[in-house]
Amino acid sequence: MKIRLAIGIGNKKYLERLVKYLETYHLDRLELMTFSNPESLMNCVSGHETDVMLLDQEFADISGSILTMGKSAILCEEDDNSELGNGVVRISMFKKPELIYKDILNLYSEAGNHSQTAGRKGNPENSCRIVMVSSFSGGTGVSVFAAAYAKHLAAEGRKALYISFSPLEQSEAFFTGEANGSIEDIIFAIKSRNVDLSIKLEAVVGTDPCGVRFFRSSGKALDLLDMTVEEQEQVLETLVKSGVYDVIILDTAFSFDNSFANLANLADRIVMVSNGEMTANMKFMRAMESLHIVESQQTWDGIIGKMCLIYNKFSSSCSSNEIEAPGVEVIGKIPPVTHAVMNSIVEYIQRKEDIFDRI
Repeated sequence: MKIRLAIGIGNKKYLERLVKYLETYHLDRLELMTFSNPESLMNCVSGHETDVMLLDQEFADISGSILTMGKSAILCEEDDNSELGNGVVRISMFKKPELIYKDILNLYSEAGNHSQTAGRKGNPENSCRIVMVSSFSGGTGVSVFAAAYAKHLAAEGRKALYISFSPLEQSEAFFTGEANGSIEDIIFAIKSRNVDLSIKLEAVVGTDPCGVRFFRSSGKALDLLDMTVEEQEQVLETLVKSGVYDVIILDTAFSFDNSFANLANLADRIVMVSNGEMTANMKFMRAMESLHIVESQQTWDGIIGKMCLIYNKFSSSCSSNEIEAPGVEVIGKIPPVTHAVMNSIVEYIQRKEDIFDRI
């Protein structure tokens, strides 16, 4: 099912440019009705059901009553996504066309008068993989490795999404690019229970220049604490079913509670990161001992079998040592990178093709 979109803009050149973009890149998602004068809009739309309306200020002033016939946005010169009431928002007409398209998706996702049928059909084989990256100890570079893996996949032409549900996550440390919202908007969408989550996720996701998709961090770290593990699972399952992504990289902290276990059960592969130092090795062995116990008691099941181990910041000196962890494959060692900024470290790890090929 397509999104029924009515566009009313008096500036014909602007209207032509916007419509050309939408027809070129998103006609598979949209059923377009375009108007350059308000009277035509009112005569046509009054007899047709419309999902979303995109109007300039002139159209909005003349045809005010028509705004209630769809989730509506008024294009204006100011960069102001404020709510005007009655489901009408104000958005900047000078945004990039892709961001205006995502505004359209946002409006549709919140319209509340449709079933979840306007999302992409995606890959019918549903071959998206979830790769969880975690660690039993801090300071091993989990997020750096996860970001490098995502960028490696994007460089290969694969559609990769980086996501973290950690309250302290900071995706902007690794990825840049404009986005129409943040993970905070996803939390609100789930809590409202009247939003098409698949469309909302597509509307909010940003794209780094390298091609990695990501969600901007929430304004407040505490926002992520409002998400239940069931809601996190719902987000991941919706992303997988969308068929948009080849690999979803889930950057998460390890814990001995069911929240980690539930997410691990969704993962196809679990990459544990360590640095081989004595403290990290001790924590690794203690954690593995406990995992074997809980799996033998069938409290958790099948998690160890998905695990592999990567040594990051592994020094050839006596400070780092490889340990034997039965049932966990060691997929490689990455030496420490000194006197380098974060992006340079990510780029260095990104080139470790032999390691990533084993995930």
